[in-house]
Amino acid sequence: MVPQNSACVVTIVARDDRTVWMRLLGALDIDAEPVLTAAVTRLGELAPRRVVLDFAGVTFAGSALCHLLVRLHLIAPGASVLMQHTSPQARYVMAVTGTDDLVVHGDEPLP
Repeated sequence: MVPQNSACVVTIVARDDRTVWMRLLGALDIDAEPVLTAAVTRLGELAPRRVVLDFAGVTFAGSALCHLLVRLHLIAPGASVLMQHTSPQARYVMAVTGTDDLVVHGDEPLP
């Protein structure tokens, strides 16, 4: 479900090995907060050991990105988080806010 004012869509795919892929599409701005909160809640239910975030479809990343990463870290503190296709803008936002340390950047194949 996507709120009418949100330009963000999140798809979650869970594997049997407790790896969870999360694909994000659109703008990670204040309007995306309800969608991102629901996604983090779902990830908490899945209790992942590993989370792969696919940012190939992200068109804008603001403070909602930082909030997402912090909440993800809090809900699954032992999980490793791999980010793929991260734009220079998103990397800059993460570097400035110190949330870059919460993830690893890489290029693992998606399911």
